[in-house]
Amino acid sequence: MAAVALVLCVYLLSVASQGVVGDKVYTVVANQSASSCLSENKTECSLMYYAAHPDQYFREDNTTFHFLPGQHELVDSTLVLMANISNLALYGTDVHEVTVVCSGEDSGGFSFYNITNLTIRELSVSNCSKQSSYYHALVAVDMNQIVNIEMDYVNIRNTAGVGLSLSDIYGNSSINNIKVDFSHSAHRSIGGNFFLYYSRYFRNDTVMMNNIKVSNSFFRNGTNIVYSNSPSTGIAIEINCFANVSIVFDNVVVSGNQAGSGGNILINFGSWSGLWSVSVSILNSHILNGTANSGAGICIFATAGDKGSPGPLESTTTLLNIGNTRFENNTAHYDGGAVYMRLHENTQRNLGRIAFDNCTFKDNKIVHNTSHGGVAVHIVTYTLPRYVQHSMIYFELEFSDCKFLENSALHNSSSSQPRTGALYAENTYSVTLLNCQFIDNDCSGIVGIASNFLMHGENEIRGNTAIKGGGIFFCSGSVMHLYNGTQLNISENNATLSGGGIYVDAECSPAVEFCFFQVDNITADNATLQQTQVYLVNNTADSGSALYGGLIDWCILYDKRGQDYNKSYPSIIFNNTFSITHGKNDLSVVSSDPMYVGFCNVTQFEQRNCPLNTTVVVKPGKTFAVSAVIMGQHHGLVAGVVVAQCIDEDCSISNNEYSQYINTSSILSGRYLTYTVFSREKRNVSLKLVAEDYFSGFPSYQYQPSFVNTFIENCPLGFIEHDKMCSCLKGIPCNITNQTVFRSSPHWIGYRKECGIANSKDIILHSSCPLGYCFDKSVYIHATVDHFYQDVQCAKHRTGLLCGKCKQNYSLGFGSSQCLAGCSTPHSVKSYDETTYTSVWLLDANVHYLHGKHTILFVVACLAGVVALLYALILTFIQCLRRAPNSRMCGWIQRLKPLLDAYTGPYKNKYHFWTGFLLLVRIFLFTAFALNFDNNPILNFTLIITVSTLLISGIQNGIYYNRFIGLLETSVYANLILFSAFSMLSMKSSDGHKTVVVCVFGGWAFLTLVGIILYHGYKNWLKDSLVLGHLQVWFYARLRGSGDPNRAVVQPLIIGRDGNDVSQESDSEFESGEELSDQVTPQLRESLIGSLNS
Repeated sequence: MAAVALVLCVYLLSVASQGVVGDKVYTVVANQSASSCLSENKTECSLMYYAAHPDQYFREDNTTFHFLPGQHELVDSTLVLMANISNLALYGTDVHEVTVVCSGEDSGGFSFYNITNLTIRELSVSNCSKQSSYYHALVAVDMNQIVNIEMDYVNIRNTAGVGLSLSDIYGNSSINNIKVDFSHSAHRSIGGNFFLYYSRYFRNDTVMMNNIKVSNSFFRNGTNIVYSNSPSTGIAIEINCFANVSIVFDNVVVSGNQAGSGGNILINFGSWSGLWSVSVSILNSHILNGTANSGAGICIFATAGDKGSPGPLESTTTLLNIGNTRFENNTAHYDGGAVYMRLHENTQRNLGRIAFDNCTFKDNKIVHNTSHGGVAVHIVTYTLPRYVQHSMIYFELEFSDCKFLENSALHNSSSSQPRTGALYAENTYSVTLLNCQFIDNDCSGIVGIASNFLMHGENEIRGNTAIKGGGIFFCSGSVMHLYNGTQLNISENNATLSGGGIYVDAECSPAVEFCFFQVDNITADNATLQQTQVYLVNNTADSGSALYGGLIDWCILYDKRGQDYNKSYPSIIFNNTFSITHGKNDLSVVSSDPMYVGFCNVTQFEQRNCPLNTTVVVKPGKTFAVSAVIMGQHHGLVAGVVVAQCIDEDCSISNNEYSQYINTSSILSGRYLTYTVFSREKRNVSLKLVAEDYFSGFPSYQYQPSFVNTFIENCPLGFIEHDKMCSCLKGIPCNITNQTVFRSSPHWIGYRKECGIANSKDIILHSSCPLGYCFDKSVYIHATVDHFYQDVQCAKHRTGLLCGKCKQNYSLGFGSSQCLAGCSTPHSVKSYDETTYTSVWLLDANVHYLHGKHTILFVVACLAGVVALLYALILTFIQCLRRAPNSRMCGWIQRLKPLLDAYTGPYKNKYHFWTGFLLLVRIFLFTAFALNFDNNPILNFTLIITVSTLLISGIQNGIYYNRFIGLLETSVYANLILFSAFSMLSMKSSDGHKTVVVCVFGGWAFLTLVGIILYHGYKNWLKDSLVLGHLQVWFYARLRGSGDPNRAVVQPLIIGRDGNDVSQESDSEFESGEELSDQVTPQLRESLIGSLNS
């Protein structure tokens, strides 16, 4: 007890030095049970004891509670409720030494109601929360209807709900050096670190000014998992009253808080607010690392409803002033990475002014944004139409000396509506920019949707990157007003699509198209004297590197923000007001949505010579190309889609040509528009071309159509018009693009005039050019209006039909198909050895079919064919004819037996038909090849492979007595099959590959022939010589035999020509003794002896 008394004495001395001690002084002793007190008069007790007797301790004026160092526990959901008194003070010795501790959610806390002059110092509150009596939330320290609050060095942490709540606070309040952190929402409550609320029941006293100042404080790491709009997890301010209120936050840090709206700070000027003398200021502060759906740094709601009385109209109150404050690294899921403002205007209210002075917005982000929004600052206003009298009441937004640095929009997936900017204002009548900088943002610097931007001083927009409008994006008639002395520098911004410096979207333009720039005091008299105020330097984009859109040749200028419309000289004022510097190869500096299609190349474009009409001459169905560009205003290139349409009924184009995309680099890369026009009857048709925006699919309403006048010629020589296009004649490959026909090796292609039709030509195809007359390679022949280049097909100085003539000064040589030079006559010489005279059958080698002497050739050829067919049939059916009964019809066949036996000798008896069958197969193949009018080699080769395969399968049945002959014939057919297959595969290969195929399989055939010859030479000469030697030995053996040559027996000893014993090498007919007396007659014996002696 003595130790406690000593501590108490020291503490009282320190408190006395603070200067504020009430009439009644109580000591709060730490670490004591609820029922314990240190003094008999009950003035030195635990906090739980005082809370258990509120009427005795908490209902008297001029009361002071001194908290001794240590932990002061509140258990059993105890609420310390102090109400309806004045001059109440709670003191601790040190904020780090005195802590009121609760046991968690809804476990206890402090509630102060209707108190005048409340002081709290050097005190910490931890893990406390209790249901508020005034709104649905758990609160650690709850103050309601308090007049004059003084808080200094107070810490509130780990609250399951709101840490510090102030409602309807009057007088002059000072809150310094407080820290509120880790306040989080409970399962049935919203959370927040600091909640300041003025309800509509707040007493309306227009004389008294109510002031709250919060300074040198920290609000950190609040978490609101409920994601309600109110309150915020950092600081929440809601004003819904008619009184004069001034709230100042000076040198505060709000960091790491999270909420649905207003991650760090939420300010709500409600619909019951008169807003005539309400002022909120945030000065010299840091708002960092907040997270929210909207307004991760600050979320501001300002609503002017129909409640209450209007304020004065002649002055504008500064509703919200944020000065010298840094917004950094805040992240919003949708809009307003740093600041989100939703403002509701009404003509019955003076809505006030919201100002940002010397603020820095750096590295704030929005994620999952799919259409539009403010990366750093997002402002949206709900109001009446903008273009009304100046007396309209509106919010005034002002940014002075502010910096927007390195803010970024992430996951922006909509390239058709890329309206994200560091500063975003929608339907906002007045946004003033004074000496502001927008630098290196990963979005547009400024985005304006139906908003007015008032430019003062020197503003800079530099190094920003966006899809459209790298520096500025305007839509729905947004305007920037350039006041006298203003300088706007827009430099080094980039847009991946359009408007590197400025983009003015025509899709959302109002009915009245005002110029996106408005200049002070401009009239028709001084338009040409206007000084440069906007500098566009080295901005880049695919279309409109400096400016895209704006319709500067047709827009309307006005004075005094909506009055005195002036439709004169917008283009002149633009040229005088804007200074543009761009890259050397930039062909799209000032442009707009597609207006028209021009036909020109790079040189013509630079000379501004891109006519809207062009004429082409083309063959039916042939694709033609035109060099074209899409242009917007001021002759600037623009990317877009060219939509083509035939304006004649008898006209059509290919499906893939109705819509073609070209960009601004197409003219440099040499890309052309291509069309294929089809017309059945008309020879003169026109295409109408309209340029459309690639994303919207609509042309600009100032668009002007272009036309391609197309003259369709007749098909060139070698082609026929079929189905509105030039097609190949049957059997002749062709290419209409380069007007060539393809002549394969054995063919000859030429033309002739049709009978009875003047100046007409027809193509004829001869499928078998005479051997040696035509060039032996396939070539493309160019068809022209005059003739084919026929001579490219002819070989050896030939010309004419089927290359049947010699060229001039060339004559046909005797015994050759060559045309030789040096002859003086157009036909052959009279003799080739100057003694034997010759004659020619025809002087002209061009023989007409079945005319004159060709008739004789035709008859002879037919007779030869019939004879060959009959002969083949006789060989095929020889067995049947031999079995026929002897009659006159078949008797002559028997006379041909010696001749026919030569064909049937190698075959077994039932296969004597095989030679005739092979001849019929050959006749079939020759006939099929002749009927292949298209001369399709694949068909010929396929037929050869099929027939050869069938013949090989027939040979396997054992047709020949000698199997070796069967294998030899199989080898020949295999050679044919492989040759045909590899020839098909090498049809499209080079001539070298074809030569290899011919050499390999031709060599195979040649080697087979040589092998057959060698074999027969051996058999018919060498082997017969060996047999003769054998007979010589046999004869002498007989003479040395028994003396009776008629009964002699061959001896086993056989001597060869070299004198050696070759008995073991003798033929089988000499290996065993046999009687020869019946076979060797005396005449034969004498003949042999005579032969041997000779």
